Amino acid sequence: MPSSSDQISFYINGEKHSVSQKLCLTTSLNEYLREVAGLKGTKVMCREAGCGCCSVTVSHLLPDSDKLQTYSVQSCLTPLYAVDGWQISTVEGIGSQKAGFHPIQERIANFNGTQCGYCTPGMVMNMYGLLHQNHITAQEIEDNFDGNICRCTGYRSILDAMKSFSADGNIPGAKPVDIEDLNKHLCPRTGEPCTGHQEEKGGKRNLDIEVNGSRWYRPTSLKDLGKLLKDNVNKKVKMIFGNTSTGIFKNEEASDIYIDLHRVEEIYCYQLSDAGVTFGAATSLTNLMNKLKADQDKAGFQYFSAVVRHLKFIGNVMVRNAGSIAGNLMIKHKHPDFPSDIFTVFEALGAKVDIFDADTSSTTTYTMLDFLRKVNMTGKVIVAVQLPKLAENEVFRSFKITPRWQNAHAYVNAAFRLPSVGRDIKGRPSLVYGGINADTEHALKTEEFLTNKTLSDAVVQEALIILSNELNPEYDQVLSSPKYRKDLSISLLYKVLLGIYNPSNPKLRSGPENIHRPISSGLQTYQEIKTELPLKQAMPKITAPLQASGEAVFINDMPAFKNELHAAFVLSDVGPATLVSIDASEALSMPGVVAFFSAKDIPEGGVNDYLPLGPGFNFKSEELFASKAIYFAGQSIGLIVAETQVQAFNAVKKVKATYTDLRKPVLSLNDSMSLNYKFDSKVPDVCLGDPENAFKTVDKIVEGECRMGAQYHFFLETHVSLAVPSEDGIDLYASTQSADLNQHAAANVIGKPMNYVNVTVPRLGGGFGGKAWDSCSTSTACTLAAYLTGKPVRIALDLSTNMRLCGKRPNIITKYKVGFSNDGNIQVIDMDLYGEVGHNDGRTSDFVLIAKSMDMCYYVPNWHIRVHLLKTDKQNISPVRGPGSIPASLIIETIMEHVAKAIDRHPILVKELNLYEKDQIDLNDELMSQCTIRDLWRRLKDIAEVEGRMRIVDAFNQVLY
Repeated sequence: MPSSSDQISFYINGEKHSVSQKLCLTTSLNEYLREVAGLKGTKVMCREAGCGCCSVTVSHLLPDSDKLQTYSVQSCLTPLYAVDGWQISTVEGIGSQKAGFHPIQERIANFNGTQCGYCTPGMVMNMYGLLHQNHITAQEIEDNFDGNICRCTGYRSILDAMKSFSADGNIPGAKPVDIEDLNKHLCPRTGEPCTGHQEEKGGKRNLDIEVNGSRWYRPTSLKDLGKLLKDNVNKKVKMIFGNTSTGIFKNEEASDIYIDLHRVEEIYCYQLSDAGVTFGAATSLTNLMNKLKADQDKAGFQYFSAVVRHLKFIGNVMVRNAGSIAGNLMIKHKHPDFPSDIFTVFEALGAKVDIFDADTSSTTTYTMLDFLRKVNMTGKVIVAVQLPKLAENEVFRSFKITPRWQNAHAYVNAAFRLPSVGRDIKGRPSLVYGGINADTEHALKTEEFLTNKTLSDAVVQEALIILSNELNPEYDQVLSSPKYRKDLSISLLYKVLLGIYNPSNPKLRSGPENIHRPISSGLQTYQEIKTELPLKQAMPKITAPLQASGEAVFINDMPAFKNELHAAFVLSDVGPATLVSIDASEALSMPGVVAFFSAKDIPEGGVNDYLPLGPGFNFKSEELFASKAIYFAGQSIGLIVAETQVQAFNAVKKVKATYTDLRKPVLSLNDSMSLNYKFDSKVPDVCLGDPENAFKTVDKIVEGECRMGAQYHFFLETHVSLAVPSEDGIDLYASTQSADLNQHAAANVIGKPMNYVNVTVPRLGGGFGGKAWDSCSTSTACTLAAYLTGKPVRIALDLSTNMRLCGKRPNIITKYKVGFSNDGNIQVIDMDLYGEVGHNDGRTSDFVLIAKSMDMCYYVPNWHIRVHLLKTDKQNISPVRGPGSIPASLIIETIMEHVAKAIDRHPILVKELNLYEKDQIDLNDELMSQCTIRDLWRRLKDIAEVEGRMRIVDAFNQVLY
């Protein structure tokens, strides 16, 4: 048996790090980088592999290869103890102000690809991992950014910067870069980036590390793995490869035993034969895609291209780099309702899975369905998956229908394997669906009906009727409606059958085809006036290179103060209700936990409100910590203070609260309207002209409804504050858009004058209105904790708390009545706007803005807008970018489209007709003495070739419809 070690070692930017039995076994690489190594350039936000700001690049060997693999991963999900022997590169390690910036850092800065800069290090490191491949294309670069979110800049400038490294990007200002420039320190022996370390092939040592009663093992053979499984059969065991499942199922309990599978040699393989292909369970999705692409032109394996296309829509690049095939299948095994794309595709293909049983030391092959339904995986592990070679006449198609193009779970996924010759189905097809319910995989009745059928209009229609009858999607609040998922499922089978049927009708020929999104592009033009320079001159932002190198400091990147503590909110799990008691005793007994504060701890003279009240403020009371009334699930009831952030997060889960008077919450506008659940306060009506008489003279009238859902800000830096006691008060560092509100509110809570709190606002990692008011909750809680403990206290909300505690853009339902002429000239609009406010009516200014912005760029001489403020048992609303104009734009544009449809005229023509002209009166009864909208529209039409595009669209629609 190989030697065993109780410590791990790895290299970060060429510097060796060792860890032994000190850090919790669930510590992430991100936590180590930021809190131990002090490398704050790597950011953190979602902790579920969704945003990409935590990206780093890793290099290591696999047991079956001599070649060093280099790729990007999300450090927030990468377990620290899994990186033994790895080389890790962070944004600080590839370039800096002192050492010189890396070409990627320079490009993204020079292409104006940063705004707040919080996402930028992740963008840089994702690209750094990609550049280790040769001859990358612009399409590959665009595809590689499916896991990196930017909420400020917009992706054009970011992608332009990255595409400038491609062979075919054609990006203005791009210059070729040698590989030596991309990787300044190359190993003379391997040609790989030099990190001062060459990993031993395969890593010959086992790991056996114990921390706080839990153990971390890393076996190097199937025999060693089997012994571990057999010896620990009665314990809670978690086998780990990419650990990406924790981004989906975040609240699972800690395990007794963790087994890292990275070095088990027998679960790595790839063998192609006349019977099919066998690949190891530890094959990452990315590696499988690359191997299948290499063999997709071989007879019987052409379907590999369809499999690769589908795999590309699983998670994102960094998830696919880290996650294994077996890991995805085991998620499906543990959670049968999980819409696993791999299971759906493999089951349709007739795949088989090889499973090793530690108890018998034997391997058995199972069908995918038997694996899912019949095999108890305790003491067992998947070692390989087999895919068959298909006959020449077999058709394979698969689909994933998602809320967005990339990085999203499926509404419905489906895979179909049909043996066919012409229109004849030769045998039984395999029709597999995901996203229906936990018990549905195959459309068995439809499969039976189509067996040995010759396709015709009647057969296809009958098949779709049978499918409709046998698919019964379950209702789920997270998923789309059952009807929508059923209709999707039917349309996907129709799409496939249409392709086999090959109809002669030209209107149906495009039906079987997949929609291909072309590579994105954009054109930026501006005029420099030399006599006014540097005004109107395009130039990179001064801080952009520092943002790109991770040297730009955000609040949570600031070095810890001596004796600094961390705090985390305790939120109610129910609402509306009455809070009876809080028991924090179990939390306070946990290591590192210092204190628990609630409403009773507000100092004498302080106010339990996190928004400033009184003259000059229009807010209503919003308690920092609920004292009695719970208005919504997610309301703050207290604050845990601990020595580390992880300790605070863990202690929050142990605080117990009891409630009484629970009632069913009103959560939707429809329910509020039907229950007449509203506020007595009013937003003044907006009136112009004489709407009542105007309706009597118009040619046509339409009535309709426009709905707008809520929107979360999704700034990548969550709410963060740091409060530090000083000789004359509290120094408060706040990530806020309203320093004055934070100062006023924080001073109120502790009962001190405003000058007791000195507010500093460093750079923000996005705000978009969400840090205008709601930042006060974090700032006031942080200030209170620092005041009561006498020590610096830092609060950085996790994503879940940020979303539960803070407001969003309101839900809105607008009912309208519009009068207009036969050619679409609108004369009068009467409107009722129903807006969600939340649990109190202290935040209604959005609706004033919406009502007064409703005309946007259109002239309507007669208006009457009534605003109804509706109550819901949720957080109070919060302004989001364009809180007035964005909702107003959607509503008025919906009206324009409705009018155009009513008179069968192109919407663009109706909109042109109604544009403002000089000297008209706007909705706010002001004279438009300067109005250039019509001239601007004409210029835009010419630049964008709108009329030519309209003709192309009309010609296309005439063929199809």
